[in-house]
Amino acid sequence: MGMICTPEGVNIHYEIHGEGEKTILFVHGYFGSGESFSGISAELQKKYRVVVFDHRAHGKSDTPEDGYTMTHLARDMKTLIDTLGLAPLIPISYSMGTHVLWRYIEMYGTDDFEKLIFCVMSPKLICDENYHLGLFGTADAQTAIDMLVTANRSMEEYVLRDLREGMTSEQQTAVRETAKMVADSFKHGQILRLLIGMFEHDFWPLLEKVDRPALVLAGENDIYPVACHEEVSRRLPDGKLVIVENCGHLVMYERPDICMDAFQKFIG
Repeated sequence: MGMICTPEGVNIHYEIHGEGEKTILFVHGYFGSGESFSGISAELQKKYRVVVFDHRAHGKSDTPEDGYTMTHLARDMKTLIDTLGLAPLIPISYSMGTHVLWRYIEMYGTDDFEKLIFCVMSPKLICDENYHLGLFGTADAQTAIDMLVTANRSMEEYVLRDLREGMTSEQQTAVRETAKMVADSFKHGQILRLLIGMFEHDFWPLLEKVDRPALVLAGENDIYPVACHEEVSRRLPDGKLVIVENCGHLVMYERPDICMDAFQKFIG
């Protein structure tokens, strides 16, 4: 457990667990933290060195006034990797963390990585009459504005969108508790700016340039269409796809056993 300081003076919290020849780096999603991966991290630690960290404004990391873009988060991640000497490593990115990882690859290439794992994210979120692989398969610019209005009004309401009928009562309770925690603990302006940042990018052109083996994993009831994940896998030069049945966007939480099995088979 420790802190690294970025060139901008932002303290980023991290933890390292386990030992092994391969290093796994978890890259968490929006309003998550390194603890978001606790359901599968403990098992992976038995075989690999596992590193988790908190993006700025999340978990135990600093919350500066500025710097809430995928570019800033990718820079933070680069500082972490270089400072701790983690490369070569295998990142497992989840949701917003996948956008951070894609931005990282745009900025720094793939030299730091042995393999790549991308979970539950579309390269471009906003749909139009010719594009239906973004959020919900239908979310246009007006939908994005409506989501930002909801998040600005109530982060708790925004987080509760992750509830779905297929969840157990325990899982639904955990989502409600997370929603309340997010509403109570996150600095509103900063976290909202990251949401805006996710709507800004189109990473589709990047995929064909990814020169490392890559696994794409998502739930069949994800907030992004299965067709999106299939297309991401198809465009990657060496891409593999795992779709987990009866799961939504919180696939690692709903079925950690299946995710862990898929990760270990891919990592080797």
